[in-house]
Amino acid sequence: MRFLNKKWFTIFELSIGIVIFSALMAAILASLEYVSIARQKSENRIHLLEELYFFSEQLLDVIGDGGTLDYEEYWNRMAYNTATESGHYMLPSWIGNYGSGGVLWSNSYGEWHYLCRSNVIRMGTGWCIGTWSLNDKGVSMSGTFQRYGEYALQYMDYNGNNDGDQWDEDGNGNIVWDEDDRDIGDGPEVISWALNELYLINETEKTRTYLRFTVKNDPNAPVWTLCSFSWGEWTGCLGNIQILRMRGLDRGLSHSWILTNTGAFDGIIDTWICHPDWKCSGPPIWPNEVIATGSGWEWVDLFPDTINVKNISFVAKPSKNPWRAWSAEDKAINPNFVTPFIHPYVKIKLTLGFSWAKRNLQIQKTDDPTISIVTTVNLSDL
Repeated sequence: MRFLNKKWFTIFELSIGIVIFSALMAAILASLEYVSIARQKSENRIHLLEELYFFSEQLLDVIGDGGTLDYEEYWNRMAYNTATESGHYMLPSWIGNYGSGGVLWSNSYGEWHYLCRSNVIRMGTGWCIGTWSLNDKGVSMSGTFQRYGEYALQYMDYNGNNDGDQWDEDGNGNIVWDEDDRDIGDGPEVISWALNELYLINETEKTRTYLRFTVKNDPNAPVWTLCSFSWGEWTGCLGNIQILRMRGLDRGLSHSWILTNTGAFDGIIDTWICHPDWKCSGPPIWPNEVIATGSGWEWVDLFPDTINVKNISFVAKPSKNPWRAWSAEDKAINPNFVTPFIHPYVKIKLTLGFSWAKRNLQIQKTDDPTISIVTTVNLSDL
C-alpha cells in the first residue's frame, strides 16, 4: 500500500522541531510578560497622573485661599535661624509669638517691638537688626525671635534726619511721634529665589497658612536603598508636603486675655494660635486657644503615604513688601536691586512618584514613574 512507502520523522528532526516549538513558545510567553509589564507601567503612570491632578488641585486651592506672602514670618525666619534639615528649616520660629526679652514664657513681658534709627550709617544699608544701624534696645537683635509686626517697623527710621539728639527730637522722653520719624519706603529683602517653605497670610480673615517640604526614610524601602542628604542619595526617601494653619488674635504682649495692660484688645493682631483643626504644642491661653510655635508635630501631611513627593520648590516674588517699599530702586534702573513693584505670586515646581509601599505591589518593582509640573499662582488676600 502507498502509506507503507512514507518515511517517518527521525529523532534528529523531532528534536529540531521541539527546539523550534520551545523557542516560539518562550518568545510568545516573553511577549505576554512584556505586554503585562507595559500594561502595568501604563496603569501606574495613569494612576500617578490622576493622583497628581487631584493633589495638585488640592495644593493650588490651599495656596489660593491662603492669601498673600507673609513677609513678617520670612523676616522672623531670616533673623532667627535658617539652618535646614530633612527638607525644611530645622528650628521652630515661634511664628511671631515672641516672649519677654528673648525668653519665651517668662513671668514678665517688658519687651515689645524694637525701633530703628539712623546713626553713623543711614538705614537701608543693614537695617537695624545688627550693628550697621542702631535700635532703641542698643543691642543686636540678630539670632532672636521677632515679634509679629517687626518687619513693618524696619521701614521706619526714628532718627530720619540723622542728627545726634538720640532720636528724641522734642525731648519728651518718647522716641515716637517726633518730627524726625520717617517712613523711608524701603526695607530688607527677606525672600530668596527658591524656598522649601511657603508662608501665606490672609489679613482679611486674620489667618496664616504655611506649607513646607519634608523628607524622611521610607519604612518600606529595600535594604539596598539609601536616604541621605549628605550623599545625595534619595532612593530610600519618602517626601511629603506639610501644612500648618493659624488664626490671629489680639492678646497683647503676654498673649493673654487677662493682662489687658500689655496691649490686649487694642485692635492690633499680635498673637497666633492654631486653627481649630490643628493641634499645637505651645501654652494654652484659653480653652481651644493654643499658641502656635512651628514645631514639627504641629505640621500635618498633605499627601497620603502612597505618594512620594520627590521635590518641591516655591519661587515667590517680590522679595520685599511691595506696598511698603515705595521708594526702593527699580531693577530696570539699577540691576543690583530687585524691583518690588509687582503683584505677589508664587511659582511652584512639583515632582511626584510612588512610595515603596506602592511600588512593592507592582510586577516590576524597579519601575518608578515620575511626573513633574510647573505652575504659577497669583496671590491676593481679597
